[in-house]
Amino acid sequence: MKKRFINLIGPLILLLSINANAGLIYLEESGRVGNEVSVSLKGSGFNEGLAAGSFYASWDSSLFEFIGISFNETLYDFVNYVNYVDQSSGYLDDGLFSALVGVDPVITAGEFEIATLTFGIIAEGFSRIDVAQGWGFNGPQPYYDPNFNEITDISYGGTNISVPEPASILLFLGALFGLSRTRRLSK
Repeated sequence: MKKRFINLIGPLILLLSINANAGLIYLEESGRVGNEVSVSLKGSGFNEGLAAGSFYASWDSSLFEFIGISFNETLYDFVNYVNYVDQSSGYLDDGLFSALVGVDPVITAGEFEIATLTFGIIAEGFSRIDVAQGWGFNGPQPYYDPNFNEITDISYGGTNISVPEPASILLFLGALFGLSRTRRLSK
């Protein structure tokens, strides 16, 4: 009896851990122009589609200031907004994205963009920008598949962004110049 029970526990745990629509929401640095950096909020691995969701983001307010957000209107075209931004503490609350009809699972099974957040660089240093599932009075606000079934088993992540110091760049260029001079002199 005990052996039969032990033989059932492994497969039972495996079955309980499988979630057909577990996906990943994450941030990825997408580019810098002058004193601004853009970060893409992306998703992948939603094999049954991803119709809507809510998130919040945080960053180091001594290094970055939030400039704006643009949603991927080709996928999320119904209600897209940010409820609250607190510049002083580096916090964006209740970012909501949703599609009028569910997004095609073929798109969401691979990597796709949800929105792009833009920040102004206000100081030198290193900051982590994080994103997580949004919160309401009743706890986490879930992501939804195209049939508006709740998806709660999702991983979240952040991205590390280093702001280059002008002195470091000059030092690097000086080292390159020195190496090129040394090479010429040795010939």
